[in-house]
Amino acid sequence: DPSRGENWSLEELSWRRALAGPRPIAALVAALPPRGQRWTPETAAAFVEKIWHRCLLFAITPTVKEAWASPDLMEIVRPIYRRMIPIVERLETAGWQCATLARADRGDVFLERYGGGEEGEILLAVHSESEQPIATRITVDWEGLGLEIPAEIGDLVSGEPMEISEGTISVPLDPGRTAVLSLR
Repeated sequence: DPSRGENWSLEELSWRRALAGPRPIAALVAALPPRGQRWTPETAAAFVEKIWHRCLLFAITPTVKEAWASPDLMEIVRPIYRRMIPIVERLETAGWQCATLARADRGDVFLERYGGGEEGEILLAVHSESEQPIATRITVDWEGLGLEIPAEIGDLVSGEPMEISEGTISVPLDPGRTAVLSLR
């Protein structure tokens, strides 16, 4: 909600990624608890998880100010940071690319590509803004990426394999979640 001073909308983060190009981005995220509520360990952890998934689409490392307000909250969110930071580092190492060479079959799914060229990793971040669990199909321009269709693709976030059929990847996503697929 931008009216409450939140600075992590998809539009805002997309703008930041475009300006930074392939360079790493770290962001201080300041947010208020939901109207009429106070931060609790549970609400803070859910908020940090939500921010991480949104920022993961753009390979942005968020520092959520409220999560570090007390030692109790720090311990609750530490596992989230430990899980997500290595993934962001892989995205940053691969380098953001302005052309995804992929498209989703849904308007509430957003894609960003990292890596390209002859060598190195090629990763595709897939983010759902749906309010319901979904399964989206991602059509990839394998030839444009200079890749052959792989036999299997895994999600770096969940560790789960994705179904691939005739070069199209099926990606199940919960609301507000991001998958990071390793294409090479």
